[in-house]
Amino acid sequence: MNILIVDDEAPIRKLLSTCFARSGFVVETAPDGADAIALCESNKFDVVVSDVMMPRLNGHQLAQWVAVNSPSTITVLMSGYDADCKRCANSPRCTLIAIVADVHVGSSWPVRRPKGRAAAN
Repeated sequence: MNILIVDDEAPIRKLLSTCFARSGFVVETAPDGADAIALCESNKFDVVVSDVMMPRLNGHQLAQWVAVNSPSTITVLMSGYDADCKRCANSPRCTLIAIVADVHVGSSWPVRRPKGRAAAN
């Protein structure tokens, strides 16, 4: 399984990359969403794990691009910010995460919807 780790903090990329690689995954990394898209255009990833707050192209924008251009790729967003963070344009809850996750409900990957969220139509 091929995984792309996207985070603007090098230590986070290194930690996640090492953990996934030691678990047998093939791992690539990118420092932001723009570089991640360039990698996605030339490689097939099963999963993209991305930070939300990044320069150039953030995690929400990357997830939207992946959903349109590589719909079979699962996108997982992570953030050090509280889900109710008022600085995030997708506050108070990230609807995009619920929508992207719902696309894969029938897959073999366990997907959990945020509490209180209805399935996407």
